[in-house]
Amino acid sequence: PAPAYARVSRLDWSSTGDSHHERTCQFTFDGIDAFTNQPRRELQPELFFSHTDSRIKTYLREREYMTCHGYLTSIAGGFRYLTLTFRIASRTAQREYGGIRNGGLLNLKLLDGSTISLFSQGGSQLKVDPKTNDIIYKARYPIDYQKEKLISRSEIDQVRVVWATGYEDYEVYNIDFFMNQLVCLNGN
Repeated sequence: PAPAYARVSRLDWSSTGDSHHERTCQFTFDGIDAFTNQPRRELQPELFFSHTDSRIKTYLREREYMTCHGYLTSIAGGFRYLTLTFRIASRTAQREYGGIRNGGLLNLKLLDGSTISLFSQGGSQLKVDPKTNDIIYKARYPIDYQKEKLISRSEIDQVRVVWATGYEDYEVYNIDFFMNQLVCLNGN
């Protein structure tokens, strides 16, 4: 069967026995950016959500139809970015979703009931995994200071991704994703 992900917060990780999610800050880059010559920090990607429609679960066996991993980046001057990588187990995903356009909307619904809107910068990059034929989209969303304050205080409930062909809502499993990643970026 497909992996079952429980919706958990950082406070619940110890009860899952999953030591991978113990809160240690893992950076893929923590130094001076070669292009800007400014400090840049980039965190290790984490699972943000996954989604498989119940009507196709049997066809995919132990795979998820869509997985979305994300990470935050900080660049000197207060710039913050969310990078999302969507892996879709379908050769027709490009026709089904069409990617994410420049300025494409990402709505974050928080557990406190508020909604935050982020807009993609530059649209999504498309890649095909040659081994699995999965379609991989990568999109980047700037986060301003006001939105950073909001997402650092409440867990995420759902996310709405606006694709070129329409939108879909997904339940988030890593509900304190932003809270944890921002603690790491801010050095706390």
